Amino acid sequence: MERPLPLARGPRAPQPVRLSRDRHVALLCVRRHGDGLDWLARVQGVSVPTVIRTLATAPAPVRTPPPPTAATVLTAGADPDPRHRTYRALLRARPLSPAHRAWLADRGIDPDQARQRGYGSLQPGPAPVVPEADGVPGFYRAGTAWRLAGPAGLALPVRDAAVRIQGIQVHADDPSHGKYRWLSSPNRPGGASSGAPPHVTPGTGQSCGSPKVR
Repeated sequence: MERPLPLARGPRAPQPVRLSRDRHVALLCVRRHGDGLDWLARVQGVSVPTVIRTLATAPAPVRTPPPPTAATVLTAGADPDPRHRTYRALLRARPLSPAHRAWLADRGIDPDQARQRGYGSLQPGPAPVVPEADGVPGFYRAGTAWRLAGPAGLALPVRDAAVRIQGIQVHADDPSHGKYRWLSSPNRPGGASSGAPPHVTPGTGQSCGSPKVR
């Protein structure tokens, strides 16, 4: 059901406007010496009641959101098996550097132990391997090439209960932004957030949060 809505316009008599309940009309501020309705009427060369009827019947504007860019598209994380195989290939392609090997030795971890744990040395830049699927944290596309994010440093694999590598923590060479950081590539084409998975110590089944080296 429609109802009349009087619109006061200074010294003139009120101009009734009929509005249906499913319409919303923004009424312009009324001033003593003219208002936006007067201006619209003068510009369009019509009467004020015609302007009012046009505003009352005009459809609401439809706002179309801009299409998402490559940087704003979130990629779902890769499944556990392709994630594990990709990380295993990455760590094999990036063995320990002499500096990281010496740093581990100072903490009582010899080269055989480091190799058994799957440690490696990472540098951001062109990826040495191609991930098996989109959504492997730390990897992202740059045009047609794959690149590796994250800081340079000692790579420590994070394993699940099935001993699959599900993430990599990096003991950063430059600790100014944190000593331990996740290998992660959120908001990048083909990348994903690490999700900070818990580390399960192989052979024990116990979660220890992270594989940090003290």
